[in-house]
Amino acid sequence: MRRGLVTILLVIAGCARLAPPPSDHSRPLLDPPLPPASLGREMARSELVTGDDGDRTYSMRVELEVTPERLVVVGLSRLGMPLFTIEHTSAGIGVQSSVGGEPPFDPAHLLSDLQLVHWPRGVLEEALAARGLRLLERPGEGVRRVLDRDGQMLVEIVYRPAGADPDVTTVHHFDRPYRLRIETIAQHAVQ
Repeated sequence: MRRGLVTILLVIAGCARLAPPPSDHSRPLLDPPLPPASLGREMARSELVTGDDGDRTYSMRVELEVTPERLVVVGLSRLGMPLFTIEHTSAGIGVQSSVGGEPPFDPAHLLSDLQLVHWPRGVLEEALAARGLRLLERPGEGVRRVLDRDGQMLVEIVYRPAGADPDVTTVHHFDRPYRLRIETIAQHAVQ
């Protein structure tokens, strides 16, 4: 009886070791976010972000400004009312909601997605590799993909060809299914 119980426990323990750890889809892919200076240049732009998350759709204008010292994302309603501000500096990340309560989505995921879209390939490859993920990007194809350890696609980012009107980038998450459509409204000089 005792030998049978030990055998059963060993089999259960062996199966438990073989099972992959549960995936954590609640964390953004870039967690912690990349430092602002890692962009390698200054950038300021206005973007219209439309997101589909299950049965919810949201749309907002996003003002994005990056300098070597800080990254600021301001979300505005279609009427121009401030919704939230995310500020990332060497002191950390601060999120302020202007509408009372939490924004309708996780700002950390928005920050991660904006960095996946705008940051250079080499910087992203290194950051994702630290989490056991791979970045695939073929020059001229206009597609960037993030794969997990098993080669399963987690995110696909599709850029419209240069000079396309409108300038639209789509971000499709397969890890926790949602989609973003990011349309560049204007590019500005950093102030």
